[in-house]
Amino acid sequence: MNKLADYNLAIEVRAARELPIKLRRELELWFDEQFSRTGIRWAKPGWYILARHGTRIVGRVGIFRRTIAVGKRKIRVGGLGGVITRERWRRRGVTAHMLVTAHRVMRDILRCEHGLLLCARDVAPVYEGAGWKLVDGPTSYMQGSSKMTYRNLTMVLRLARHRWPAGPIDFRGLPW
Repeated sequence: MNKLADYNLAIEVRAARELPIKLRRELELWFDEQFSRTGIRWAKPGWYILARHGTRIVGRVGIFRRTIAVGKRKIRVGGLGGVITRERWRRRGVTAHMLVTAHRVMRDILRCEHGLLLCARDVAPVYEGAGWKLVDGPTSYMQGSSKMTYRNLTMVLRLARHRWPAGPIDFRGLPW
């Protein structure tokens, strides 16, 4: 992994509610540009991990905290969504550094048992390289008053001593 100092980059953690409205809108627009084609209505993050080069944001990760259902168990998870690195900054370790920071936030600040994310097959190796594991579903989430099944991959990261339980995964709300 490259050192962020080699690229004059900084990683920061910010609560979404504390961001200036203009920056929050910029992050939401960036997300929409990347993910609106899915046709899914996504949850808005409570926190962000931001990678900056000077004043320019070159990477972002949305973080969520929610209690979901897995089988008959309720589990507090830290969710990752909207993981984006500007094209010019890809393959330089920016995403890896943001993920390490996100893992710490979910474990140490949000006190989550596991991390949970949804992703397409082509990006799964990025998360596997950071310790995430594929899990069986099905994985369901809400869209309006309808329960939908996610058709791509669901991945988890163990943050506490308990193993991920078997069973269907229910986001109990919008996906991230």
